[in-house]
Amino acid sequence: MDTSIIIGLDIGLVLTIVYVLDRNVFYAIYLILSGIPTWIELRIRQTILGIRLNLDKQSLRPGPVGRFLRDRELRAIQRNPAYREFFQDKVQSDSLPEGED
Repeated sequence: MDTSIIIGLDIGLVLTIVYVLDRNVFYAIYLILSGIPTWIELRIRQTILGIRLNLDKQSLRPGPVGRFLRDRELRAIQRNPAYREFFQDKVQSDSLPEGED
């Protein structure tokens, strides 16, 4: 029991000395700990970007895998509502005003 009290006092003494010598140590530890979620999210996004770039690189290669990836990307673009008008099969006859052929 005496050793646990001595260890606790030693840890308290070390923390007091560190605080007296440099009061920004605890703030630095806080900054490091608060940056960990950002670092983890950065690694996740870096991995996702690497996978997407690898898939794009594979789609430029000839062969069945490249053809499949190109077709998949084209279907995704065709299904996008913003680009749907560019892929319509029928041409609207009302596009030009009358008399301006």
